[in-house]
Amino acid sequence: MEFQQMRYFIKVAECANFTSAAKELYVTQPMLTKAIKALEDDLGTKLIERTSKSFRLTDTGQLFYKQACEILLKYDDIYQAINDVKSIQKGQVKMSIPGVLIEVYFAPMLAKFGREHPGIDINIIEEGSKDTVKSVMSGKVDLGLAMLPIEYASEMNIYIIISDAAHVLMCEKHPLAKYSVIPIEELQDQPIITFGDTTTLHSEFLKLCTQRGFKPHLTYKTMMANFTFQMVSMGQCIALLPYPVIKHFITDDLISRPIAPSIDWNIAIISKKDRYCSYAAAHLLAFMRDYFAQLTGKPEEHTQDM
Repeated sequence: MEFQQMRYFIKVAECANFTSAAKELYVTQPMLTKAIKALEDDLGTKLIERTSKSFRLTDTGQLFYKQACEILLKYDDIYQAINDVKSIQKGQVKMSIPGVLIEVYFAPMLAKFGREHPGIDINIIEEGSKDTVKSVMSGKVDLGLAMLPIEYASEMNIYIIISDAAHVLMCEKHPLAKYSVIPIEELQDQPIITFGDTTTLHSEFLKLCTQRGFKPHLTYKTMMANFTFQMVSMGQCIALLPYPVIKHFITDDLISRPIAPSIDWNIAIISKKDRYCSYAAAHLLAFMRDYFAQLTGKPEEHTQDM
């Protein structure tokens, strides 16, 4: 059994299709089929059952997929560690970040990091918090920024860098402006724009509404802050957004109010516990923790190595 065979099998399993997998691997389909057959012969068991209309992993195929993913992550870590030793001041970091955080915080932060660490390149993937967690878990990225709570918390290193809350954004003459703190029940019949399904804010808001016995009227779901502010400015809806985002984009004709009960907006840098942390990733992590501590005027609330 060879590492290349494992890589081939993982891609086939993820695509659930030999033709698509072959295209992504830049090999021919017959070559890929032959490699998987040789792998099955080596293991003495069938890993995939397929017909012209169906594709599924066998029980042993599912087990092998999970184990192969873990083995290849460790294999890649070895090469990353060796490359770190060979090129001390250089490297690349893959990081998953919700788009709204990129808009609000990351241009000045990355510019400062680039001046201090010119040999480190950062590859940013824009994803909601839920997808960020999946990317960190799978090894697709080295670091992620996500709103708490998150899945798989016990398998993550968690460093909280921003602590705030969600507010309701509205035109200054909106009826809800009379409240200093808006009871969440008052949002029941309001057209609302907020973040999309892949975000934790969206899930936490729906959960809170359900606990209060109603389903909110979500007219739009988007991570595009400028679009959200334009729609609110035109009186089309109100918005539920983190207060730091509102503060960054707000105009004179808009106001915001907290809600009760509140929805905490705690943003954390996350990394997977058992993964090798490269020189580049370690320096970016330390830089971000220090940068946000200075930005907020206080140290991290706490660091969870859960």
